[in-house]
Amino acid sequence: MARVCPVPTSPQPAPRNAAAGFILGWGLLPRERRQVPLISVIAAGLLALCLIYSWQRFLWFFHDELHRGAAYSDLNDFLLVGRMALSGKLAQAYSLSAMHLAQVADGYTGTFLPWVYPPPYDLIVAGLARLGPPLAFAVFVVVPFLGTLWLIRRIAGPRFSEVVICLFPGFYICLACGQNGFVTAGLLGAFGVASLSGSAAAGVPFGLLIIKPHLGLLVGLQCLMTRRWRTLGVALAVAGGASLAATLAFGLPVWLWFLHAAHGASAALAEGRYTLHYMISPYATLRAAGVPAELSLALQGALALFAIAMTWRLARGAGDPRIAQGLILALSLFVTPYALDYDTPILAVAAAFLAGPILERANRWQLAAIPALCWIISGSVLFNWVTSPTRLGLGTTGTQPVSFAGLAYVMLVALILWVLREALVAPGQPALNCTTDQGFAFWKGSRSFRQSPCQTLANQLGRTGSDATTRTASSTSASEKFNG
Repeated sequence: MARVCPVPTSPQPAPRNAAAGFILGWGLLPRERRQVPLISVIAAGLLALCLIYSWQRFLWFFHDELHRGAAYSDLNDFLLVGRMALSGKLAQAYSLSAMHLAQVADGYTGTFLPWVYPPPYDLIVAGLARLGPPLAFAVFVVVPFLGTLWLIRRIAGPRFSEVVICLFPGFYICLACGQNGFVTAGLLGAFGVASLSGSAAAGVPFGLLIIKPHLGLLVGLQCLMTRRWRTLGVALAVAGGASLAATLAFGLPVWLWFLHAAHGASAALAEGRYTLHYMISPYATLRAAGVPAELSLALQGALALFAIAMTWRLARGAGDPRIAQGLILALSLFVTPYALDYDTPILAVAAAFLAGPILERANRWQLAAIPALCWIISGSVLFNWVTSPTRLGLGTTGTQPVSFAGLAYVMLVALILWVLREALVAPGQPALNCTTDQGFAFWKGSRSFRQSPCQTLANQLGRTGSDATTRTASSTSASEKFNG
């Protein structure tokens, strides 16, 4: 569904002032007492802003009168469909016209916001509707947000601050909209660490991606290429169980309603009825620039084929397994034209895998370009609003802003591949077919999980400890270069 962020009905300066005060307090300390790097202080300030804003949103959901008009969010839409499912009116949610009438009656004042989620997702929103808005926000948004942060911290280790700063706008947008970006990011991240540990439990988060199946296409191909049959079996069992539960709850016709709504939404996407400046796909960038739908879809398809080819290459063997897994997750949004800014927490999980290797190899210009591109992608709604034709006096009222996020996404992937090009040419290494000893030992909390990527690769290839120490020293130098 299209993204809807609420517009604040009154100024709310507390989060901004709290974060600014946190950073300013650090700056007033004498230099010799600043034991924490500035980049960590900035990341902590940004996370403090997110947490304070989450608390404000939690309290805001207690007031029903604030959820109407411009303040209507995606979570309100989820709760609306949940109530429809509980009352036996789910068929109306999959009807574009009937759903719009229900949204207007619920306080929505926008134009096009279809419901095209698969039936297992209906089970989730039905449960959320029973909780009520405040608890639904806490359970569906805040808890996955904290879980995703914990997962990123375990993957990125000392590079956690860099990841938070690069993808902070996506975190904030997801909290504002009440969307599912943290849920899908957490599932893909859990799949990544479990897969690299050689555990068939990776099939559980993979199977749960049935709620947004297009995001799991590349990891499914990864399992096929690495012959993870047990993982695929677990994933099929989980996805099949969720689908069976949805069928028993809502009846077999729910799948026909879903397919009909998906077909209608595809036609609406080709007609440009979606708010393209919220989307981060190259397709949206091309359509917003006036490129015909057929050509835009063809170019998006070419990028999807590139992502599939890269997944095949990485799964066949490309050196460090952390780099391979991170790149596959980073490419996962290439396979669909329907990717929005609230999906960017997935890129944060990918960045957690890639931050260490990038810092070891990138120069200063590249280290400056990567965060800038990440902000354009994850904060696309703000960047596109600032550069909108109407705001710049180049268009009339109602002209949609040009979407730059898709172009920035392509540039980001190209730049990362260029920086990591030497790490992708190690032939014959089973990058994504590790055993538990070769993987991260994530579930056991092993300290080896916090090793640098080069240390992990050195252990796998049987290199001497001096080689690993040399690469670790270069990693420290790169980190100092980034922070300095």
